[in-house]
Order: sequence, then C-alpha cells, then structure tokens
Amino acid sequence: MANDGLEPQAEAAAPTSVAITIQLLVLAVAFVIGRALEKIRFQWMGEAGAALLLGLVVGLILKAAGVGARLAAAVAFKGGIFFYILLPTIMFDAGYSLDTRMFIKNVGSLCLYAFVGTTISCFVVGLMMWSFGMWGWCHSMPLLANLTFGALISATDPVTVLAVFQRLDAHPDLYMNVFGESVLNDAVGMVLYNVIASFLDGKDVNAGSVFAGIGIFVAIFLGSTAIGIAIGLLAAFIFRSRYFYSGPIAIHGPDPGSTDPTEVTSGSNSTFEVGLAVVFAYSSYLVADAARCSGIVAVVVNGMVMNMYVRPNLSMEAAHKIETLFKTLGGLFELFVFCYIGTTMFLQDEEFKIVGYTALSLAALAVSRAANILPCTAIVNLLRPVERHVSVAQQFMLWWSGLRGAMAFALSVEADERFGEYGKVMKTCTFYLVFITVLFNGGTSAYMLKRLRLRAEDTPALILHLHDNLAHMHGFGSQDTAGQGKKGRSEGSTRGQSARTTANGTGKGRGKVEEGEGEDEEEAPDQQLLLGAGGSSGGSGGGAKGGSLSKDGMG
Repeated sequence: MANDGLEPQAEAAAPTSVAITIQLLVLAVAFVIGRALEKIRFQWMGEAGAALLLGLVVGLILKAAGVGARLAAAVAFKGGIFFYILLPTIMFDAGYSLDTRMFIKNVGSLCLYAFVGTTISCFVVGLMMWSFGMWGWCHSMPLLANLTFGALISATDPVTVLAVFQRLDAHPDLYMNVFGESVLNDAVGMVLYNVIASFLDGKDVNAGSVFAGIGIFVAIFLGSTAIGIAIGLLAAFIFRSRYFYSGPIAIHGPDPGSTDPTEVTSGSNSTFEVGLAVVFAYSSYLVADAARCSGIVAVVVNGMVMNMYVRPNLSMEAAHKIETLFKTLGGLFELFVFCYIGTTMFLQDEEFKIVGYTALSLAALAVSRAANILPCTAIVNLLRPVERHVSVAQQFMLWWSGLRGAMAFALSVEADERFGEYGKVMKTCTFYLVFITVLFNGGTSAYMLKRLRLRAEDTPALILHLHDNLAHMHGFGSQDTAGQGKKGRSEGSTRGQSARTTANGTGKGRGKVEEGEGEDEEEAPDQQLLLGAGGSSGGSGGGAKGGSLSKDGMG
C-alpha cells in the first residue's frame, strides 16, 4: 500500500527531473560554446546569442520528438524561478561589482537615462503601436495594453554588448553609461509595468488615479532604496562588530608572525561570513517584495552599500569567496535565462502570428531608443564641461546597445498569464525582439565599437592622461597599470577595493589590482605609450566600470 502511494508521486516528479537535467545539459553546452567562441575571438556572436540559439534547437528537437505536455510544461520558462531565484543573484552581482564611487559621480546622467529615458521609451512604444493598430497596420490592442507592452519592452539587457566592451577595452565612460543605465532601467521598467498594468486590470483611469500612479511609482523607488540601504547598513554593523570584524586581513592581509588571535584566525570564519552575506543579499530582495516595493531596486542598492561598507570588514578569503560566488552564479544564471528563453519558445502553442506587430514594434523600439538617448544626452552635455561631453559616436553606441533580454521576457510571461489574448501577443512579440536584438545588435557590437573608434586605445593619449590625473587629484584614481587588459576590466571588485583602501591608508595600494593583467600583456607597450604612468582611467572597479569623472553631479 505504501508503495502504491509513492508511485504517483515518483511519476509526477519524473518530468521535473528530466526537465532540470535537460536545462543543465543545455547550460553546460552553452557555456562551453561561449568559451570556445571567446578563445577563437569570434566577434559576431557572444555567449548569450549562442545560448539562445542552442535553446531554440533543443526546444525544436523536443517539439519534433512529441514530448508530453507535462514535460513541456516542466521545461518551459517560469516567472517564479526567474523572479525569486535567478534575478536576485544577477542584480546583486550587478550592484556589488559596480564601481560605486564612479557610479555616484555619474548618478545624474545615469538616472536621467534610466528614469526619464525609460519612461519616454515606454510611452513612445505604446503610442506608436496603438497608432499602428488603429490604422490597421498590425494587430490592434487598446492603448493601456500597448503602454503595458511599452513598459515591459523598455527594460534593456546589454549582457552581450558589455562582454564585448570588456573584451575590446571600450571607452570607460561608454561602459559606465551602458552598464549603469541597464542596472537602473530594469527596475524602472518593472515598476512602470506594474503601475500601468494595474490600470489594464480594470482600475479606473482619471486624473486622480494617474497622479496616484505617479505617487506610487516614486514611493516604490524611495521605499525600495531605503530597504536596500537599511539592510546593507545592518550587515555592515554586524560585520563591523568585534565578534565578526576581519578588516585587517581584508585590507592588508595577515601580518607575518602576528600573534594577535583575531588577526590570525579571522580567516577561518570565511564560510560564516559568506553565508551571512548571502542571507543579507537575498533578504533585501524578499523584504522589499513583501513590502510591495521593488526587490530589484532594493537588492541593487543593497549590493552597492555592502560593497562600500561590508567588504572592508571581511577577511580577504571571505571577500574573494563572495565576489567569486556572485560573479559565477550571476554569469551562469544570466546564461541560463537565455537557454531557458530559447527552449521555451517552440514548446508553447502560438495562437497569434503577429509578424506585422513584431516588425512595427522593432521600428518603434528604434525610435523610442533614439527618443531616450538624444534629449537626455543633450541635457547631460549641457551640464557638463565641453571635454566631458558624450560624443555623437558614443550616443550612437548607446542607441545600438539597447538589447532586450531576460527582464523583458520574464515580464511578458507574467503578462501572458495575466492578460489573456493581449498577454499572448506581448510574450510572442517580446521573444522575437529578444532574439533579433541579441543576435543582430549584440553580434555586430564589436564591429561597431571598432568602426566608431570607441576603444580606450582610440582615445588620444593626452585626454586619458589628463583624465587619470583628475582621478588622482580626487583621490580615487586607478591603481592598475596600463597592461590590465580584458581581465582587469571584468574582475575588478575586491582587488580594486582593497588596493584603493590600502592606498588611502598606508600607501601600499598598487598591489592587488595588477592581477588583472595576464592575457593582454602583449599589448602593454602600446597601451603604456597611450596611457602613460597614470594607467587606465578606470576607478576601483577595474577599467571600464570606473571611467567616468566630472566636475559636477551629472558625471
């Protein structure tokens, strides 16, 4: 009898086990293909594009094999897994690895692109698609449905472009603008989506409700930011307390021959430190979500606060483990999402063949991106000194880098479950937009970067020299040498923070960041001639993440 009771449970669990195995195998193959493409320096496709195509092939095979409905459902993309497992890790890694000081220096321009620009993009897409539908050019949906689509599709995910920027040593200001905007506008897009979707759910639309929606939007951001800061500071207080403090090792390393038991043994607490840091990272997301705020905003802010105030109080071993853990999981989860998206597509029953809607939405995306970048950049340039203006070439690259990815697709899956026919149109169209932008825009980004001469080596040596001197005058310039290359850009968190702290405190700050050299050593003579003794214009985060400096709040 007992066995009879267990058999149905085992039978029900079988599709889930098979689905997880399939997804893990796809992820492993995608990871290997991505590494191989990087090794052979194939510039026309990145890891994300390879994962998306591989997922499509696997989904097509499963579809042709006639897998059962239960297995298809188990393999398909699930919003819950994305929002509560994958997304918090990806976003915490983005906040924790961000060069916080340079982000703060650029916060004005980044917020302008993310808040004002994303809102402009949302309404441009929504109004254009509503107009096209009214004119009979494509599938017609109500204005609110089109605005909801505009909100979810306005979230950018330039993971492929950023990988290219790191590999080709892109101009640091360009990297910071693309990366910083993408971190913020995911949160803006999600909050906009939730606010507009509440009207589509049946909430009355009038002047009062519109102003109430704006108030909710602002309140959500302020509340989420407060939660992220509070939990980050609580973590810093706990790690700073005398029971957990490991700062001497985190900053300088243990003093040889030291008999101080705290200094000698604090490294043995690294497992506890890592575990506690993970708890604080995830709790910021979950607390904000439970409070009906934005978990994305909270976890990004929490990552930035922990980067500034928790990292210096960690043992060196724990600091390295935390950075490695979140960098590894963040990268794998990001890749997994694209595998997930690709595998899902052919396993879903498409009831709407919306070629016209998709083609016109692609045009709307291009127009909305320009409506975002051009006026916001004009304001930024108006408030910056001439030598810090965002060039026309950088503006074009910002426009070109507006790929759509994980966040847009996850919101479209949620819309599919929530809005019936309208949601089905949004999800199907979003998949095609993700597919096109990741493969086309992402695949051509290396060519565009070289063609527009936006690599650091294309910048006149005098400008970079003055830029680095300005950074040094402000006390947070680069500590790395000119030959840091690609690896230094992609890694820079713990080593940069440790070196900066040491430089400010003891004058020993050059050491650790130079570990980022490695594979680009053959380029050192040219770069040394270009950059001079001042090194890269990046900040503590390593290279491109820290390149933007200014005399004012617009960065």
